[in-house]
Amino acid sequence: MLYVVLRRIECPSCRRVLRRGLPRFGPREVKCRSCGLLMQTGLTPWAGLTAGKKVETGLMEILAPSRLGKPVYALIFQVLILIVLCGLSTFGFLLDVLLCGWAACAALLLVGLIWPPIRLIRLIRESNAHTETGLPPTW
Repeated sequence: MLYVVLRRIECPSCRRVLRRGLPRFGPREVKCRSCGLLMQTGLTPWAGLTAGKKVETGLMEILAPSRLGKPVYALIFQVLILIVLCGLSTFGFLLDVLLCGWAACAALLLVGLIWPPIRLIRLIRESNAHTETGLPPTW
């Protein structure tokens, strides 16, 4: 049986939701943007992951982004984008262009291929900045 665990990080003081979804890594502590409370996240920083875990986490973050909410929905979203992208190289390309137009196909291509790696790099930078400086990010 498959269980989906919903996770959200919220401030215990003001109850502001800081992150939704199931983050795979991140800073160990953050500061709430609303009330300024410093709190533990329970996440492992990128620098604390082994090489194999970094590869696994990076690939999973690209295929099923953790911050889209439920991992299952994120995976379905990415699969649909990949189906459209595979259609771009076959007969589906004509169907995609006729139904959606060139702009929509280009937007899906950008979202599907370029945004996930950029987002992963931003998450790694945020995690590494906290590890190097010791200053918690404000969420």
